[in-house]
Amino acid sequence: MNELPFRHVAIVVFGASGDLAKKMTYPALFSLMANNMLPKDRTHFIGAARSKYKMEDFHKKISSGIKSSDQQVLSKFLEKCPYISLSAYDDGPSYQRLDSEIAKLESQSTGSGKNLRVYYIALPPSVFGDVSENLRKYAWHKEGINRIIVEKPYGKDYQSAKVLSNKLASLFTEEEVFRIDHYLGKDSVKSVLPLRFGANPFLSSTWSREHVQYVTVNFKEAFGAEGRGGYFDEFGIIRDVMQNHLMQWIILAGMERPNSLSVKDIHQAKLKFINDCRPVRPSDVIIGQYTASSKDPNKKAYKDDETVKKDSKASTFATAVLYIDNDRWRDVPFVIRCGKALDETRAELTLHYKTPPDSLFPSESGRTGTTFTIRDHPEKSHVLTATTKKPGRGFTVLNAPLSIDFSNPKYTDSYVPTAYEVLIYDAVRGDHTWFVPREEAEEAWRVWDDAIKNSESRNPLKYEYGSEGPKEEKDLLKQLGVEFETGEGRTVDVAKVIGDGGRVQTFAKEP
Repeated sequence: MNELPFRHVAIVVFGASGDLAKKMTYPALFSLMANNMLPKDRTHFIGAARSKYKMEDFHKKISSGIKSSDQQVLSKFLEKCPYISLSAYDDGPSYQRLDSEIAKLESQSTGSGKNLRVYYIALPPSVFGDVSENLRKYAWHKEGINRIIVEKPYGKDYQSAKVLSNKLASLFTEEEVFRIDHYLGKDSVKSVLPLRFGANPFLSSTWSREHVQYVTVNFKEAFGAEGRGGYFDEFGIIRDVMQNHLMQWIILAGMERPNSLSVKDIHQAKLKFINDCRPVRPSDVIIGQYTASSKDPNKKAYKDDETVKKDSKASTFATAVLYIDNDRWRDVPFVIRCGKALDETRAELTLHYKTPPDSLFPSESGRTGTTFTIRDHPEKSHVLTATTKKPGRGFTVLNAPLSIDFSNPKYTDSYVPTAYEVLIYDAVRGDHTWFVPREEAEEAWRVWDDAIKNSESRNPLKYEYGSEGPKEEKDLLKQLGVEFETGEGRTVDVAKVIGDGGRVQTFAKEP
């Protein structure tokens, strides 16, 4: 561990009683401490929320999301996790109590340097303003270092994002604000940069419209919105996944080469790409909502969730088409699918390459040739399909996968942090590289605003829990000439009889 130059580190989790804190935030904090990424003797993790908890009950709640075989290590972690119950998010005395608790912990530290306070705000945008104002007024360390991590969704649309930005800017410097999108902590997403701009000329020289027919992003979850119905009713899946997580993956896959790997240059290249994106047209969006499974009585319809309105139009599935107005990507569709309660869990970005017009081994009609996939789930891998001959009689052409599976121990360190661990640690260190700057956060809404507002006025198409999604999606994909399959293992059942100087003379069925 690189020694952190702080006398004491206080990480305050707002929304500590929520689902995200239990499943993601506290497990990440525990792992950072257990793997010696944070100084154990001078770091505390303070929970803050409106829920009333006895300390024992709070510790029981957050420990239920932590996987640890060492109870002694877990117990020591919980000793560093006090909880403050806030009367309300706009209640000044509550923040004064929070400040007093942090100050008491800081006074007990024996470290050197300045004190660091990191406030992690995992709350609805509607309360960001109250929380920010009270933090700045009552709990901002006047002589130490302060940082605020803002969890998505960053507003609900372009206008609300601007309002939120202005509010934060009136209270904090941009250096103090860290807008988190956990997809930017994923190795599968970050790997796009070295794949494109590293020593891989076979990729970098073909990463454009001259060679790529279309790009797909396929995000599927086999589970529904159980327990999050109230959230989905307000935000829907385009806001929840497509406008932020998947958009970040697309930005890195589509942007031009930054001048350097500095924070400023990477952020400028990302913003340039977003500015080149056309607003997504409502006519290029399919939305759906899942109904109950006909096979499994436990897989209930979205509207069967007691936290969901019975007349809800919230989308749990969407497929959208994004176009980029620049020389690299003009007329290349980026087709994005995301959905809950589908037939599998999968997350991958794929470039579908054109078949050269003079190819001696053309692909099947309507299909692309080579594909290159960056996969995050079900396994973390890179897969390039290459056209070759299938062993055996005749001359059957095979799309064979050339793959790197990162579950192989030779490719990984002994400690592989989760995306949340990576980003929380970066925020502690003050590194903004993999966080979203203000202008980028606002401009991303400009791309999606029209599509989101239109989708909220439409009745979502129905699809059964456990299916592939709305059947109507196939019409859109057919119109675009797009398929999400990567072609791994696909064969063409036509033998090419080769002779006369290597020219293809005839086509014949394989004997």
